[in-house]
Amino acid sequence: MFLFPESETYSYNTYVLPVLHNNLAFATVLTEGIDWQKEILTYLNQIIQNQEAGELYMRGTSLLIWDKLFHHHISKIGGKKAFYVNADQLSDSLVYIHKNYHQNITLEELAEYAHLSEGQFCRSFKELTGMTPFRYLIRYRILQSCNQLLLTDKKVTEIALSCGFNNISYYNRAFFKIMRMTPTEYRKTTEKNSTFII
Repeated sequence: MFLFPESETYSYNTYVLPVLHNNLAFATVLTEGIDWQKEILTYLNQIIQNQEAGELYMRGTSLLIWDKLFHHHISKIGGKKAFYVNADQLSDSLVYIHKNYHQNITLEELAEYAHLSEGQFCRSFKELTGMTPFRYLIRYRILQSCNQLLLTDKKVTEIALSCGFNNISYYNRAFFKIMRMTPTEYRKTTEKNSTFII
């Protein structure tokens, strides 16, 4: 990972997992109407305008962005000690989801990566993320589709299929449940506001 490579596992577990795996659907359109979001937009624009600045500049600015995200969301997570224990135990399963979200993933596979029974895995996973493995997978797929809606000109159906949804109607329902708008509305909104998806 660009911000926290494998040699910095502690930093990843401390500063990234709490933001990725809280029980809120974090995907949002950043606006200039909220101070901390405006600061993030400024950092993002600096990255875009200084793409030749080099890796250290990019990483440093990206860390400033993550610092804002972390401190505005970590307070909503309870039970830190249990969280970190579960995060370590389930890290391989989470990595597997992130790498293979576009494919069919079974509960048996995920439990095997965590070296737990399916029942134990489901309980531990919900303690960590606040949701079931299946709900987490759907949410992650939706977030990935958001990036494609914003950054590509692909058709909605093509994006849905590439993110693991074989049924476009189900994708639309799942997208609306999380984002409170349709994929087409989301694409138009982000284009109109020229904002960013996190």
